[in-house]
Amino acid sequence: MRLTLHTIAGLATLGLLAACRIEDHTPAGSRSDESAIRAVVADYIRAINARDWTAARADFLPGTTVDYSHATVSLDQFFKDLGQVTDSDGTGRQLLRLDLRQVGDLAAGWGAYRMGPGASVAMNHFVLRKTPDGWRIAHLSVARLQAGLEP
Repeated sequence: MRLTLHTIAGLATLGLLAACRIEDHTPAGSRSDESAIRAVVADYIRAINARDWTAARADFLPGTTVDYSHATVSLDQFFKDLGQVTDSDGTGRQLLRLDLRQVGDLAAGWGAYRMGPGASVAMNHFVLRKTPDGWRIAHLSVARLQAGLEP
């Protein structure tokens, strides 16, 4: 039996296909979890913009700490400090992007937002936990980049 070049190429292709496997990197979690996590972050930003500290606090787990200005503070101190800050143009925070990753009842989100037109850009890192009452922020880190210094 004589093998042609096409037959050899076909057999080689079949051998390669048999050796290949498709890897599935689908993130754990569901669309409803992702929607609920996004809703918690959006509610937090809406509440901060409205200066509704009670509503903003409801998005956090008890005992949550916040990292900002090179310090780790309690949630009480964070809201006290935030209450002393005024928005210069009144437009509040505008979410630019939110990237999420979730594994089971733990999620992380990176949210970039602007403090109004021409204002500084901030990046928040949220760690969220799923509770019987829904998703809540378990830890928050805040970093700001002054206006005009964005890459």
